[in-house]
Amino acid sequence: MSNVSVSFEKLGANIRRLREERGWCIEELAQRAGATEDYVLKAEAGKRRITLYAVMCFCDAFGVEPDALLNGIAEKK
Repeated sequence: MSNVSVSFEKLGANIRRLREERGWCIEELAQRAGATEDYVLKAEAGKRRITLYAVMCFCDAFGVEPDALLNGIAEKK
């Protein structure tokens, strides 16, 4: 079994990039993802360990596959 490592800084940067590409403010993303504004701010800054559940909530909000957040690629069509 391989060890999987997640860069929370990279994940946060990808969340911010997708949010900005859509022209959303922090509040809008928080509402769409079912999170607080503080959670989104800390996630984007890479200062929060984001749960798998939260990753999936962000994916649903953006309409992307997990790779779009984890690796910055493969947005859903």
